[in-house]
Amino acid sequence: MLGPYYAAATIVLAAATFAAGYKVASNAANAALLKSQQIAETRYHEKELAFNAASAALETAKRAATTRTRTLTREVIKLVDRPIYRADCFDADGLRLANRALTDTDAPDSSQPPPTVPAANGP
Repeated sequence: MLGPYYAAATIVLAAATFAAGYKVASNAANAALLKSQQIAETRYHEKELAFNAASAALETAKRAATTRTRTLTREVIKLVDRPIYRADCFDADGLRLANRALTDTDAPDSSQPPPTVPAANGP
């Protein structure tokens, strides 16, 4: 008669052992997951601090670069001794040469080669 009780007790004991083992394994898995999440969070914060430091260094460099920028303005004085932007842009010598070139019909054509050179005994 004790046989069915032993069988039932064995089944209950096996079920309790399985449940306890499952609970321990589940807790171990949860602990490992929690530890990996904590490590990932710590790495994230370390990288965030590194990025913040790099950003602060960049802003400092920008501030230093803008303080070194200067605008230089210089004035150049130009003296004009002849007014060349008027209607009479030739001086007296230039006007005389231009008029001679315009009215001289004896002058050779500049697009043609010069005539032959006169002899050394020539006029």
